Amino acid sequence: MQKYFMYVFDTHDKVVQRFEEVSQQPPTFSPQRFAWIDLPALAPAALDPWLKKAGFGDADIAEWVRHREAQGYIHRQKMLLNWVHCFRIEKGHIYTAPLCILMTSSFIVTAHDTDLAPLQQTHALCEESFHSVGKTPGFIYFLLWDQMIDSYLPLFAALDGRLDDLEEQYLFGRSDHTVFEQIIQCKRMIRQVKQHITPVQRIFRHLVNSKLDLISEESVKYLQGFYDDSDRLVNMLDVLQERSHTTMEGYNSLVSQQTNHSVRMLTIITTIMMPLSLVAAIYGTNFSYVPEFTWRYAYFIFWVVLLILAGLMLYLLRRKKWI
Repeated sequence: MQKYFMYVFDTHDKVVQRFEEVSQQPPTFSPQRFAWIDLPALAPAALDPWLKKAGFGDADIAEWVRHREAQGYIHRQKMLLNWVHCFRIEKGHIYTAPLCILMTSSFIVTAHDTDLAPLQQTHALCEESFHSVGKTPGFIYFLLWDQMIDSYLPLFAALDGRLDDLEEQYLFGRSDHTVFEQIIQCKRMIRQVKQHITPVQRIFRHLVNSKLDLISEESVKYLQGFYDDSDRLVNMLDVLQERSHTTMEGYNSLVSQQTNHSVRMLTIITTIMMPLSLVAAIYGTNFSYVPEFTWRYAYFIFWVVLLILAGLMLYLLRRKKWI
């Protein structure tokens, strides 16, 4: 059996006890002596006993099992279940990991397959927070979401900084295909983050607008703050998406300018060479009698004519401000 960590909070004596359990049978708790259970596994075998203890029926459990790879929520009057994704950016890539949060009036359960930074920070802060503000399992719920929302900000800053770097690269002359691929990758990352943030916004909107017995009026104020934060995060992502579009348009504009410049240079060269090619073609014919062939200085005169034509073409092009 897999071990899990459990904190038991006694609201009467303000005492916190930490256990490392292996039993699969959920203990009994109460609002005066509630618990936080942290399960290092998202498998139904690990979480189902706690779902049943919270009062979820087979249909609700089946819905969670069916959608646990995505994100969503089930909210009841005296229980709630959220399953979301935490993510981090590392070496230019975004990695996501699912997190399930189950809460009743007497216990809160978190289940995850990998170590998550917000959970580790919650472990470090839960005892101190309990002594100051902890009254119900909701304080763990709020503490965890506070850490999760804070963890999004460095990710947003990294994406914003990456767009700045890409803009500098193509503005200072680097416009190869690598820059284009990096812009596409950054756009994909922003879209991926937005897909994870939007369900969080829906969770808080529903909690704020639903009058659940589990959520007190005081707690609704905190949830409203989280909802406002998630709304700001979505707006920030909209700005990042717009920036990524602008970066792509700027890159395409620069590439188009470079292409136009190259085409214009080729056109200039072709325009200059056309009269020269005409003269060379005339004197390259195979007629038996061409009078100029008998001139003593015809070859030098030929070159002088070519140079004069080339100079005249350059003068006309410069006058037209092509060069």
